[in-house]
Amino acid sequence: MNRKVTLLLTLVLLASMSLALPALAQDPLIESVCLITDVGRVNDGTFNQFAYKGMTDAVDDFDLDSTYIETTSQVDYATNIQTCIDSGYGALVTVGFLMTDATLAAAQANPDVYFIGVDHFYEDAPANLVGVLFREDQSGFMAGALAGLMTESNVVAGVYGIDIPPVIRFRHGFENGVAHTNMEAEALGVYIPSFIDPAAGAETALQFIAEGADVIFGAGGPTGSGGIQAAAAEGVFVIGVDQDEYLTTFGNGESPGAEMLISSAMKRVDQGVYLSLQELVGGDDMNFGGNNVLSAANEGVGLAPPHDAMVSDEVLAQLDEIFAGLQDGSISTGVDPITGEMLMDDMMDEDDDMMDDMMSEVTVTVSNLNFRSGPGTDYDVLDVIQADSSYPALGRNGDGSWIQIDVDMTIGWVSAEYVEVSPSVDDLMVIDMMMMDDDDGMMDDDEEMMEEEGSDG
Repeated sequence: MNRKVTLLLTLVLLASMSLALPALAQDPLIESVCLITDVGRVNDGTFNQFAYKGMTDAVDDFDLDSTYIETTSQVDYATNIQTCIDSGYGALVTVGFLMTDATLAAAQANPDVYFIGVDHFYEDAPANLVGVLFREDQSGFMAGALAGLMTESNVVAGVYGIDIPPVIRFRHGFENGVAHTNMEAEALGVYIPSFIDPAAGAETALQFIAEGADVIFGAGGPTGSGGIQAAAAEGVFVIGVDQDEYLTTFGNGESPGAEMLISSAMKRVDQGVYLSLQELVGGDDMNFGGNNVLSAANEGVGLAPPHDAMVSDEVLAQLDEIFAGLQDGSISTGVDPITGEMLMDDMMDEDDDMMDDMMSEVTVTVSNLNFRSGPGTDYDVLDVIQADSSYPALGRNGDGSWIQIDVDMTIGWVSAEYVEVSPSVDDLMVIDMMMMDDDDGMMDDDEEMMEEEGSDG
């Protein structure tokens, strides 16, 4: 009897202990990894190096076997991928947008191998493939905001690599960021058809400096790095890309011009690679079969510190506010996060805001104002483009200039014997062009009516 009770109690205790034990980690899905760079090297100071760092950190932390292949030509993408597969590696990291198609084809043909495509977007990825994407438009926007705050000439410029979506996102984000903090600044920029031509980057940057640019953004791998090195040597502020170029391109502050590097538009490529490998080592491939996006919200993009550069606390505080706005969604970059193209709705909103700002700064005095329902011959005619009972009207004078008039109600044609406009009529012509482009039909009708008026006179 006692032995039965003892046995029963022992079984109950064992059962309760098994319930209390933590679940054992799942078996690793990989034990090895092979990385294939885009054209360039694992120590090129930008994109490839950051991806390589992510892999080596994972190798050290999870005791993985690893190797890498440095691509020397785009025609070698598929061959290099196959070399890793034939060598028996459990996961492949392919770096760069241009390898997207080759990676997809290899993943479809090798369902037992995992693929991590950096800067790749897949609409219908197989279960063994993940695209690691970044909101370059957000880090570019931050870089542009900084450039807009730092420029004194109101001319800034970008030296860009090949016009693929990640680079387009950087460029358009940068240009919209400049406009966000400095509406008077002009953002120049050019794409260079190579990521590994620092000489072309340098030549382009010097050309922009000759055109008045006093902040240069380099977003094109070693090509962009060549641009910012040349600009920094001329005493011009520069902004790097991908990783903190103070630590790489400028040798941890030891290279000439390091004090001119005011920041770098960072994308945590290392984090994207590391986290994907960590999941596979932990037996989890739930994020595969789609895309993983690193953004401001998860701190996958952002700005590097200014290090030795003279950037004021006031400017840094403004950048913190902008980054917070990108994180919570209250600030939009105005850029499509996939294609990199400008979002028209955001552009129209910005145009409306600019219109309101410009209109609020205009003072117009009108005397002896007369209203008529049709064209006349004895007055300077104002062709009304925008009219409302509660807003100023924008009109065209008989000499073709554009003016704003404050009236309670505007109907048809308006004539005025005396009009005084501040600022100049030339400033208001910008408003006219934006409005007229939205309604070509109205412009055509107005021209026909003006021609009829001229023939009657």
